[in-house]
Amino acid sequence: MTLSPANRHDSRMLEATVDAIPAIRQRAGRPRRRPAKLHADSESYVLVCHRYVESNPVRADLVSRPEDYPWSSYRHNALGTKDPLLREHATYTALGATVAARRAAYRELFGPGLTDEQVETIRDATQRGWVPGNDRFRQQVERVLGRRVDPPIRGRPPKAPAEEKLAAKAK
Repeated sequence: MTLSPANRHDSRMLEATVDAIPAIRQRAGRPRRRPAKLHADSESYVLVCHRYVESNPVRADLVSRPEDYPWSSYRHNALGTKDPLLREHATYTALGATVAARRAAYRELFGPGLTDEQVETIRDATQRGWVPGNDRFRQQVERVLGRRVDPPIRGRPPKAPAEEKLAAKAK
């Protein structure tokens, strides 16, 4: 395909296809955006995030199983394939007392798959900069970052009942 100034805008349609092709030797292909940072509550979301990331190639129909994707950490965490780039998270190591038990427990996490709510929560948090997790964790992150970490309440405030309006007018 030849791109000229006349059809340069047509290349935008190909961006999603080019983005789906993994980079080889770090620099091939179109420059990548840096992934958004997701602050996750270790107690409840780290393993959900692992499942989300390692299931993405399956959801995108690139492979049928997470272990079939060559750039996935699933093979390290679930099957024991050595990868010097990976460091095991404490939540992962807490899955079992032995290496075999951890791997078996990790593989079991992928059986039921993620719920639509879990997928949407992670996507929304990543894209908008919100923090998933319990209230205590969100408050801690809010203090550290010095900014709001919960999505704003959308829409107008609810109307006050008629009796309260009358009482307010009487004052």
